[in-house]
Amino acid sequence: MLAVEREDEDGPRWAVMSTALGRARLRVHPRCASPALGAQSIELDVDERLELGGNAQRTDERSPRWTQHDDAIEWIGSVEEVEDEGLVYLRLAPDCLVTIEAAPDAFVAGEWLHLALRARSVTVCAFGV
Repeated sequence: MLAVEREDEDGPRWAVMSTALGRARLRVHPRCASPALGAQSIELDVDERLELGGNAQRTDERSPRWTQHDDAIEWIGSVEEVEDEGLVYLRLAPDCLVTIEAAPDAFVAGEWLHLALRARSVTVCAFGV
């Protein structure tokens, strides 16, 4: 569950989101209506493929995190499940599960990852829209 604090008007549609893990300024997905202000369920779309040694590193850190620095978003979370096709389900919080494409057999359930993603590759959409 995220709280949408405001929508910025510059360029593409942006929403400032806050969670128990941190704050981020995310681009609203072009096919979606902007999420409404206030607490709500949202969908995150990550337009990057996880590459171990690139945008994904294994970590010993066991505290989920969500931070944003300029044009980069960093997440630390646990891999909850990996599908045969390479989809990784990353648990960031009890109410936040993110699905990200990855190479098959690159990751295993139970390990913790530190992701460094381009902020423009992460978009937000109102849940179910």
